[in-house]
Amino acid sequence: MRDLKDLLEPLGDRPMPDRWDSIQRRSVGPLPEPHRSRLGAGVVAGVVAVLAIAAIVWLSPLGETGRQPESSTSPQPNQFVSPQGWTVTAPPGWTTKAFSIGQPGGAMQGTVISSRPVGAPELNEFAIAVIASDAFPSDAVALIVGDVPGATGRSVQPVPLPLAYADFEQAASTGNATVGALSFEGPRQLFSATTQVGSDASDADVDALRATIASLAFGDEAGTLPSPSGAPGLPTQDAVVDGRFVSDVVLDDGAFSVQPAPVGTVPVVPKAEAEKSLLASPEFQGTPDGVVGFGLVTSKVSQYGIPTYKADPAWIAFGWGGVANCPDITAPPSPALLPSSGYVAVALIEGAGGGAISYESKSDTCGSVTGPTVRPATYIESVPWTANGDVTGGTIQITYTLPACGTLAQYNAGGTGDVETLSVEAEVPDSPGLCPGASPITDVVQLSPPGGRTITTVRHGPTGVVRQAGF
Repeated sequence: MRDLKDLLEPLGDRPMPDRWDSIQRRSVGPLPEPHRSRLGAGVVAGVVAVLAIAAIVWLSPLGETGRQPESSTSPQPNQFVSPQGWTVTAPPGWTTKAFSIGQPGGAMQGTVISSRPVGAPELNEFAIAVIASDAFPSDAVALIVGDVPGATGRSVQPVPLPLAYADFEQAASTGNATVGALSFEGPRQLFSATTQVGSDASDADVDALRATIASLAFGDEAGTLPSPSGAPGLPTQDAVVDGRFVSDVVLDDGAFSVQPAPVGTVPVVPKAEAEKSLLASPEFQGTPDGVVGFGLVTSKVSQYGIPTYKADPAWIAFGWGGVANCPDITAPPSPALLPSSGYVAVALIEGAGGGAISYESKSDTCGSVTGPTVRPATYIESVPWTANGDVTGGTIQITYTLPACGTLAQYNAGGTGDVETLSVEAEVPDSPGLCPGASPITDVVQLSPPGGRTITTVRHGPTGVVRQAGF
């Protein structure tokens, strides 16, 4: 029987089509006689099969020495980790863009994940984050995730993870897209999620949106909280980590205190909204240092109709470091034990039926010991006003309306030359009760003292909540 090398040798210089033809035309000889063993015929047939396979492999492009299949270069999904601790698997080519909303309807921070570049969302009348139609292509889809912007005017019962596209309730329409919304609970707070699907969106993009929603989760680091360390003490900046108290804080030997809240206890009101109200408290006027966080508040002092509280979840702001002006006293006496003199706190309580309280610790002010004092918490708000004529003799008559249960705090005026800026500031309860209907108030405001500079123009100051804290 001929050697395999001898059989392939005639194929060496022939063009490619003839090589395969030569294999097909190669004679294998007559079958053996019946009385001979069939082994020889089987061997010959096997050799022919081997030759055919070898030639096919040799002619194939994969038969070239060292040639490997090409690797896939298709885009891969992106594992996105948000600053708020949640993660999603974003489809290939999709964009992720952070946003921040600060408008009269509420405050919100989060991320937009979309199939195409889109504009920034805004809060609609139901406090739902929606991208306007002129900033949202009709063939786009998007997932908007952020903190809960406060009162929404609708049910916000949180949906447990993992989320599904079917969990989103249709909440709005922009003309070129439908909007679905829900809230869900993270390890430390509530979140709001919105889907926006364009009228011309492809089925593939909608399916990718479904997969993105299903992938939403929290990393291990978001579910843990630093354990309290050291003995309970006065509030410090280090007492709060990631917006939550991580150590026990005590005023007046425990008359007012805050403990870290369990990881599973999440605030109903987002930090941005709570902080806006807390730091507008008049308690913080002239206070250069402070800290804001979420924790469990205990208050053992009951005054002015304020009940006591025990380990109720709340947003709490502490302030300290203010200096009293005592021109008539050069060396005030120092009482024997005032562990937290000069410290103040404001709490927006979410447990025990809610409430908002301010706390002034027992303090030595210009030689007089006062407190501790607990009263309903308030904030300062600048309200609109209208002028009833021109400036006359450094005064101007204006009309304004105070918020419900609000009282006039002050007229705040200042400027240079003949131009003055005027704000009407009201003190408003954080938790207003039943109040009579507000009526317009007309008053004359003295802009400059008699004989002072001549004022011809009065501008309107900014309106809204006014920060009082110096920290």
